Amino acid sequence: FDRAYPYAKLDVAAVPNFGAGAMENAGFITFREELLLLDPTRASMNARRAMASVMAHELAHQWFGDLVTMVWWNDLWLNEAFASWMSDKIVDEWRPQTRARVYAVASKAGVMAEDALASVRRIRNPVRSTGEAEESFDAITYSKGRAVLSMTEAWVGEDAFRDGLRRYIKDHAWGNATSDDLFASLAQASGGRPVAAVMDSFTSQTGVPQVTASVTCPKAADGHAAAVIHLSQREYQTLDRRDPPGDKLWRIPVCLVYGGAATPRAPKPTPTLEKQCTLLETTQADVPLGTAGCPSFVYPNAGEAGYYRVHLSATQLKDLTATAALGRLSEQERFGVLSNAWAEVWSGELPATDFLALLDHFKYESSRLVWGQIIDALTSVDRALVSDDARPALARLVRKILGPVGRRLGWNPKPDESESDDRKLLREAVLGALGSLGDDDWTLKNARRVADAWLSDPTKTDPDLARIALPLAARRGDAALFERLRAAHANPGTPETRLLALAGLSGFEDPALVERTLGLILDRTIKVQDFRYVFFPLATRRATRDLTFAWMQRHFDELTVAVPAFLRRRFIGVAGAMCDRRRVQAVETFLRPRLENIEGAERNARQSVEEGLRCAALAEKEAPATSRWLIGLASAGH
Repeated sequence: FDRAYPYAKLDVAAVPNFGAGAMENAGFITFREELLLLDPTRASMNARRAMASVMAHELAHQWFGDLVTMVWWNDLWLNEAFASWMSDKIVDEWRPQTRARVYAVASKAGVMAEDALASVRRIRNPVRSTGEAEESFDAITYSKGRAVLSMTEAWVGEDAFRDGLRRYIKDHAWGNATSDDLFASLAQASGGRPVAAVMDSFTSQTGVPQVTASVTCPKAADGHAAAVIHLSQREYQTLDRRDPPGDKLWRIPVCLVYGGAATPRAPKPTPTLEKQCTLLETTQADVPLGTAGCPSFVYPNAGEAGYYRVHLSATQLKDLTATAALGRLSEQERFGVLSNAWAEVWSGELPATDFLALLDHFKYESSRLVWGQIIDALTSVDRALVSDDARPALARLVRKILGPVGRRLGWNPKPDESESDDRKLLREAVLGALGSLGDDDWTLKNARRVADAWLSDPTKTDPDLARIALPLAARRGDAALFERLRAAHANPGTPETRLLALAGLSGFEDPALVERTLGLILDRTIKVQDFRYVFFPLATRRATRDLTFAWMQRHFDELTVAVPAFLRRRFIGVAGAMCDRRRVQAVETFLRPRLENIEGAERNARQSVEEGLRCAALAEKEAPATSRWLIGLASAGH
């Protein structure tokens, strides 16, 4: 910022019952207690990272939001997207192994799924009521906004972007500003680049552009191949949407990474890796490559920096997943290959079975980012694309894919600081999926062992292991385990202990124990601020979503007393998890009239229903073939 902290003092306070994560009051930041009150000797690595991330976010608001404030709510992203973007930078400075900016690409992929909905809002949306202002606090404002900022920074350069922000802060300190003010500052600092045209095309319209890159290699006059990349753009659409081509046009900074000609003097010639950038301002454009020869592969989103989907043909997927290409691509780019392939399943352009077959190319993968995309896709397959008859076959496939890495990571982390953050988080993701999707006996037995040890004495059990073990142990847990978890929740030594107990309570699948867990909301055993940690895991998990909706129908009147309106408006999120037209319509029929008088609920309703119907459309198209393929694979012994 090139400006010191602007206020005379700074206090931070933990609030015992707080709806938001934190609030950036000038000079006095309030936090949910679990984000601030950490045991310095035994807080989990996850809790420490969450505290750092939220702390950096709220501190950034002292400049973005407090010192310089948006003129009106339509520019809320000037506060929230910037604070999220800055938080990643600062957390990486604080603890480089956190690699927050690398993992922000996963958040970008998640918000792209939301941005592909017809009912989605723009980053800069008209705000005419309190409800519309409240609706602005969503993933589009935070995560899409952050991704657009990161893309712009990569395009103009880190120094120019920083200088533009400094100019913006200096010019508007102790006052108000708009997006146009920001665009002007960035344009001046970057030597007159068309920043406004680029950023406005992403902030003032909905949707995700999809970029296609094809290669031709005509012979030049000297007989050598002179490669040309043909770029085109259109709006990415999922298979439930078949809107006619519209007039949307994005100004997209596109950087291509490609395999060049082999190094001639190397003992074992390997292709060089080249990069070339352009600004795609029209629906189609040709980019002559600056190196001779025809590239062995092309991936048109270097470093996964751009906010766009990449269309990959079958041939391109084959080239990019070849060992030679995967070994050259960065982990963000390998993530991008898988993420875009999975997006093509949702658009109807790639069969789900082809995507699952693709995963065999990643069996030696080491990146948590890439494994996270694999696990997310397998979770969606379990939720939407597998019949009950085929579920054991999916579990077998999950064990085959994740079992080797799960056993390498194991249940016995080193007790000192020698294990990296990535390894700890990869253990949580892989073992969690092995137990929940793979129904893996080794994993579930170890989970029960760790859960029992934690319940006996939380101070002597690694809290990062407890995060994995408690929900998995509850899957097959009985009433005795329920009582032990309830007792741990009632008498926690720290806020984190309370939340770990809640993670266990929300993991049960036995219908009677699910009912008992939900009942803890009604009798106020579970604090209002902790509602999110129990209701939504149960409402969105395949095994418990119908039970949770049926319970909500029976107890809705009691819920209106126990749960405030701003939380009740999120109930409609149940619809997005149903993946079945009849179930989605049942949720909508029940909840729509009960939420219509709550400000900010209408867009939640439209969006959640659309998400559920999109999932249902994918299930109708892909579930029969996917189930047959999985059963056949298992029958063949694979």
